[in-house]
Amino acid sequence: MQLQQNTLFAERYQLVKLLGRGGFSEVWLGTDSFTHLDVAIKVYAPGQGMDSDGMKEFSTELAKVYYLNHQNLLKPQHVDSWEGMPYLIMPFCSQGSLTKKVKKMTEDELWHMIADVAAGLDYLHRSDIIHQDIKPDNILIDDNGTYVITDFGISMRARSTLQKSMSKVSESFSSGTMAYMGPERFSKQPAPVKASDIWSFGAMVYELIMGDVPFGTIGGGLQKGGAEIPEITEDVSQEMKDLVEQMLAVETWDRPTADQLYQIAQQHTMNSVFSNATIPVTPTKPSQPSKEQQKTKPSKQKQESTPSSKKKGLIIVITAVVLLIAAVSSFIAYNSHQAKQQEALDFWVEQVSDFDRKINNVNQDNLKAIDEAITILRKIDDAEQSKYISNDEKLYDTKRQDLINKCNVIERQLQNDYNGFIEDGFDDDMDFVKDTKIKLNNVKKLKSKI
Repeated sequence: MQLQQNTLFAERYQLVKLLGRGGFSEVWLGTDSFTHLDVAIKVYAPGQGMDSDGMKEFSTELAKVYYLNHQNLLKPQHVDSWEGMPYLIMPFCSQGSLTKKVKKMTEDELWHMIADVAAGLDYLHRSDIIHQDIKPDNILIDDNGTYVITDFGISMRARSTLQKSMSKVSESFSSGTMAYMGPERFSKQPAPVKASDIWSFGAMVYELIMGDVPFGTIGGGLQKGGAEIPEITEDVSQEMKDLVEQMLAVETWDRPTADQLYQIAQQHTMNSVFSNATIPVTPTKPSQPSKEQQKTKPSKQKQESTPSSKKKGLIIVITAVVLLIAAVSSFIAYNSHQAKQQEALDFWVEQVSDFDRKINNVNQDNLKAIDEAITILRKIDDAEQSKYISNDEKLYDTKRQDLINKCNVIERQLQNDYNGFIEDGFDDDMDFVKDTKIKLNNVKKLKSKI
């Protein structure tokens, strides 16, 4: 079935408008006939579908990322298939993708975008998932102005399955993807690594600044041949230019990690907020004498008014001193508030960084790191209860879910190991079986504390 406007898809979704098309998929704006809400429908292998083996492989790959949850990932609300076509139902982002933002973003907006995308990318990388296709089309802007990553979790195996199912791969897909491929993707071992996502990210930021990708449709293949990174000539800071150059480094180990990008961008965003803060000042206007007071009067009356004039002058001086004291007091109070705010933010950033380091160290043989991460999580929560951390910046819920997800992964691994031992006929009293069971119980106890 060819997808067409104004047709009913999966007997539920009215197709309203085609939003985009790639080599393996189409994205449609649709209306859910049950909820009457607008949704984005991503349909894979549109028109011709996949055979049962291909569908099984593809669904297995999608299942690996179904439980991922992060504020900077566009999480599917529903996954299913219809007439052999797998599809995802996602929230509709009315502001569209970063494609509309090319050469239209201020530097502050760029730093905000880098922080958001880096946070989502770091979450994927810590889950051992490589996106493989970071580009403006795959970064959407939700209704809150948050930048979210879409099309994640489509692994090399899933892409291969799709390619076999599709009779023809469009040129737009291959050339568009190639433009964001790092130089290592053109070597004898072209498999993507996490640093490959960073190069793609750098090419995207370069494009948003300059209006085009750094090496045209050839991508990093041109850089592998010795081409230098074209200079950024637009009016952005040297810090931004240096960061993009580091992201586009030829060697993968010379590129920053997603976590490092997040820390750099987040700090820059915070500094921008502080630099734009101002002290409110209410101007005062001295009272003017009335026209009657300005008229010429007899000398006797003038002599009588002299003491009154002195009193008025004294009142003006006293008023000025009071206002000066009030201004100084306000300035001191403001500076004190700023110092406390900076101290609170520094502490919060430190705790978030410590938490990320701990959670990265969690594995079957280091369950203590879970307990340590829980302690740090409590500190993050305490810090975010203060008035100095805005609601937009709070990360407690996200970090808590990250830790739960990590525990779930470890728990499944241990459970599978234990079940395997039992199925293979090993006894519960054997040391390695007993050890696995103890670890499994410990993970469950620790998860209950989160």
